[in-house]
Amino acid sequence: MTLRIASRLVQLVGVCLFVIPTIASAQPAEPAGGSTEEAGARYKRGLEMYREENYRGALVEFKRAYELTHEYKVLYNVGQVCYQLQDYVCAVTSFEQYLRDGAADVPPERQQTVRNEIQKLRPRIANVTFVTNVPGVSLTIDDVPAGTTPLEPRLVSAGAHRVSATKEGYLPLSQTIEIAGADQPTIRLTLVQAGGSRVVVREKVAPTSQWTTLSYVGLGVGGALIAGAGVTGFMALNSSSKMKDEQYVGSASSEATSLQSDVKAFRLTSDILAGAGVITLATTLYLTLTRKVEAPAPAPEKKTSSLGVLVGPGGASVVGSF
Repeated sequence: MTLRIASRLVQLVGVCLFVIPTIASAQPAEPAGGSTEEAGARYKRGLEMYREENYRGALVEFKRAYELTHEYKVLYNVGQVCYQLQDYVCAVTSFEQYLRDGAADVPPERQQTVRNEIQKLRPRIANVTFVTNVPGVSLTIDDVPAGTTPLEPRLVSAGAHRVSATKEGYLPLSQTIEIAGADQPTIRLTLVQAGGSRVVVREKVAPTSQWTTLSYVGLGVGGALIAGAGVTGFMALNSSSKMKDEQYVGSASSEATSLQSDVKAFRLTSDILAGAGVITLATTLYLTLTRKVEAPAPAPEKKTSSLGVLVGPGGASVVGSF
């Protein structure tokens, strides 16, 4: 039974030689026997997914087949798929392990071809150092756990990556950084305790005016009284003019007496309205301009959580809760 399964996996690997294009036309040799039927099925499924350009699915199947068999030749296929995914770290580490595990079983010219590809891919990898202000920070790179600080420098493929840092009791940080090949950047992560320090924001408060609603009412009433005085004064002048035109001999006629009475009434009314208007305006202005205005109470403080800073070669960002 074991020989039959081994023979099946060998046939599947033989198919791989004609399906998977390699980086430099190198082809992996057939793996030895000793695999399981599941490994053979996964290997075949990985080939099918590769043909469909489902590289991530193919990578999962090839890795699972390797876990089941530990056949070093499968690592060559893993490296090829990682290259298609532009995961240069995965490609280089897979090729290097392929050479280590295969050792003398790998033909010399195959070894040289793989080393050439490794040399070509290495400039596309950066050696990144992550530094945190507190120890025990869990880091993830592109949602893949990278370990807990302090960490040794990490190999990261050139390109954009999402870096996240978390620690219990601290605000989480997350930032997309851009890494250039062959660089050795240092990414500094500053975490702040949740609810620790705070940023105080005060709202601007418009100064309170001395003028109130009563001030404007007083001005309106005073203005209306003065306007009324002007109207009654005009009426008094009109009646006085009519009285001068009245011709009479001896005692005054009833018309002249009536006009004389109107003039007196209008003049008196005009004087009263004018006086009341002036007094109202003067009182309103005095009370308004001498009114003491209390300083406005400061706006309540708005408490926000402390901010964290993530600095990298692609820029810096401030992260926190609001």
